[in-house]
Amino acid sequence: MGESYRAIDATNTELHLSKPAERIVCLTATGIDILAELGLEPVGYLAQGIADRPEFFGDRAQQFTSVGSWMLPNLKAIRTLQPDLILGWRFPHRLYQHWLRQIASTYLMSGSGYDIALARLRGVARLTGRDTVAETAIQQLETQIETYRTAIPANLQKTVLMMGGSTLNLLSASHFCDE
Repeated sequence: MGESYRAIDATNTELHLSKPAERIVCLTATGIDILAELGLEPVGYLAQGIADRPEFFGDRAQQFTSVGSWMLPNLKAIRTLQPDLILGWRFPHRLYQHWLRQIASTYLMSGSGYDIALARLRGVARLTGRDTVAETAIQQLETQIETYRTAIPANLQKTVLMMGGSTLNLLSASHFCDE
């Protein structure tokens, strides 16, 4: 039996691919960040998002097929792309997981924080056969953080508070923060 590509997503669903995913549809900006870090490009992405920013894919993002919006992915457009893997976020894509998983293996993400971000990167790396690329990126990041940590005197080090959210967060009066 050949090599196996396995990962467990944020819904505790185990994904098992017989070969590394190559055709990936991405329904979340986090997925775009992960794919860029792994040296991969999605075949489909959202009608609006971050893919066209220079730090991600720049003008190459115009080649990605639009697959709707974050809240309303276009299942027909996704199916047409014949993906091996779909990257989404637990909310709202868990609402569509039944249909998405009929199209392709679907890796749903959620949560925040450094360790969770590394776990997501490693999970997608396992599904795409890019474990070494992920570990190299993690090592480079940790080296860079340590360089900054040692370069800044302890009395000048600051706590960084990061906040994020969307219109949905405003409507529900809920926001997430990481320290």
